[in-house]
Amino acid sequence: MNNIDFLVYTNQSYIPIVNLFSKNFFEKTKSRYNLTLVTNNYNNDILLNEKLSIINTQTQFSSTGSHFSQTLSTALLSLTSKYIFFFCDDYYLTRDVDHEKLIQLIEFMDKEDIQYFSFSSCHPESKKWPVYKTPCFEGIDLYEISNNFRYMTSVQPCIWKRETLINILKYNPHMSLHEFDNSMLRDGNSYRENTDNTEMYAPWQNTDLYNFTKLCSNFKAYDEISDANTDIYFVIQYVEAVRHGLFNIYLNVRGAEYIKQFLFENNIQKDNSTYGRFFV
Repeated sequence: MNNIDFLVYTNQSYIPIVNLFSKNFFEKTKSRYNLTLVTNNYNNDILLNEKLSIINTQTQFSSTGSHFSQTLSTALLSLTSKYIFFFCDDYYLTRDVDHEKLIQLIEFMDKEDIQYFSFSSCHPESKKWPVYKTPCFEGIDLYEISNNFRYMTSVQPCIWKRETLINILKYNPHMSLHEFDNSMLRDGNSYRENTDNTEMYAPWQNTDLYNFTKLCSNFKAYDEISDANTDIYFVIQYVEAVRHGLFNIYLNVRGAEYIKQFLFENNIQKDNSTYGRFFV
C-alpha cells in the first residue's frame, strides 16, 4: 500500500475532534495504515495522538471557509503517493476496514484509470446511472457518478488520484469544503450555484477538467440510513460524528447510537473542558 496516503482534514477550530477520529481510525484499521492530519493551523495547544503525522500549512483561517482549497492543495503537493484516501474529521468508522478489498480497489482504479471513488451513499440504482463496464468484485456493482450530480465531489470518505485533486484545487483556489462537497466548482468564468437544493445541475459548459471517471458502489457505506446493512459492506462503513458543530447524538438516526457509545467508552462528557462545546 505504498501508493496511497490516508489523510484526515480539519481546521484549527476542530483539532479536538481529530483526536477522537484518530483513535477510531487506528482501532478500525488495526493500526495497519499511517494517518496524516492536514490542517490550516495547529498551535500545539492540544496533545494529539502520537501515531499521527501532521501537515500544518499555516494557512490563514477564513470565516467563508476559503482556506480549505489552499490548505489541502499545499498538503497534497508535499506528498508523493498516487492516491489519497480522504476523510473529514467527523466521519468515524463503524466496521473494520476490509484490507483485502481496499487493495483490490486500488489495483482496479490503477488499471482502469479511475480518478475518484466515493463511499458516499449516492443511491445510484434510483438515479439509473450506468453500471461500470468492468466487473471486478463479486456481488458488487460499480456505477459511474454523473457529472451533473450535486455531490459529484462529495467530501464523505473517498479515494482520489492525487494529481487530479491537485488540478481541481488549483483551478478553484478559494473554494470552501462546503462548496467542494456540493461541486460548486468553477466552470470557465462562472461557478455552479446551488440555489434551489436540486440534486442535479446543468451540464458543464466550459470545463473538461471534471470529465474523468468517477465511481461509487451500490452499498450504502454511510450508516445513517435505516435500511443500511452493517453486516455486508464494501471496504468501509461509517457514521457522521459531528453535525453543525455538535456531536451527532441528538437526531433519530442510526449513527447517533454508535456515537453515544463511542463517547461513553472514551469518557467524553458535556462537562469536559475540551469537548463540552460539542454538546448542546
